[in-house]
Parts: sequence; structure tokens; C-alpha cells
Amino acid sequence: MPVPRIVKLVHRCKDCPNYRYNSGGSYICDLTGEILSPGMEFIPAFCPLPLYPSGVIADLEHTNKMLRHGDEQQFEDVFFTYAAKHLGLNIRSKQLAIIIPYGNSGKEVTLSIIGIREINIRHGLEIIFSDQPGPDYTLQFYTDGSAVLREPIRIDNDGEWIYQEHEIKKARKNPPVPS
Repeated sequence: MPVPRIVKLVHRCKDCPNYRYNSGGSYICDLTGEILSPGMEFIPAFCPLPLYPSGVIADLEHTNKMLRHGDEQQFEDVFFTYAAKHLGLNIRSKQLAIIIPYGNSGKEVTLSIIGIREINIRHGLEIIFSDQPGPDYTLQFYTDGSAVLREPIRIDNDGEWIYQEHEIKKARKNPPVPS
């Protein structure tokens, strides 16, 4: 079964795709089975639609704006747009950062411009960064489209960090931004 998509923002029952004519001048909500007044101009408390995710929408709008206006971008914008698009993630609108989920236990690390220590271009793009005081993470983008995050785990007997590699699976495609 296909995954449902957001069709539009709904401000009142009358505009909802689940609002339909029942019979005898009454209307019904297909999701709840509730009888609705004709021309409902508000959203009732029992509405099962998810609330408007303003933070997520703002991040999507920011990402899309950056993708549309490439010629006006500065280095940071281009860099984060590339990384976000490559990982299938969104750029945080309130800060120039990308939250990268990794591992099987729901871990995440924040890649921000102030945390970048080094950028290397060898076999793809390598970014060495930290999201807090402490050891550095390495994010490696390979030319075949794959990406790996090296997470610092512990220090060995020689005082060197031991890293664990996590393949970064490209996130789902971003849904379109509602107009």
C-alpha cells in the first residue's frame, strides 16, 4: 500500500478531503464517521488530522529556498545544501545545521558550521566535525553516492580514539512544501 502524502493545509472541515456529502443535507467526516454541519468554517476538537508541524515546515521551506536560489548562496549555504541533499535530510531553519541520524538505536549528531574542524576532498568529500566539546566525528561522502559516519567510541591504550563506522542511509525524499 502506498504511503499517504500531505495534500494541503486544512483550515476548516469544508476544505478537508475527508469532508463529504452524506445524505439529506448532512455531511460526514470519512475518518471519524462524525456528522458535520454543512459548510463547517472551523476545525472541531475531534479532528484526527495531525497538527501543523510548523518547525518541520519551516525547515523544508528553508531547504527549498536554498536549493532554488543557488546563485545567491554563500559557501555555508552551498555546503549545507549539498550535504543535506546528499543525505536526504533538511537544513535546520533556525541555525545552519543538519541533524544526522545514525546507528540502530536512534542516535543523532548535529553537523553545524561552527563545529567543522576540517574539510578534505580526496575520494569524495570528508568532513571532520564535533557537535560538542570532545572527540571529532568524520562524515565521508563517497563518489558512488554512499556516506559513512565515523563515531568516536573510546580511547585505546596508545591514547588514540577508536571509531565505529555507521553507513548513513539516505533519508526518505522530502515531501513537497504545502502552498
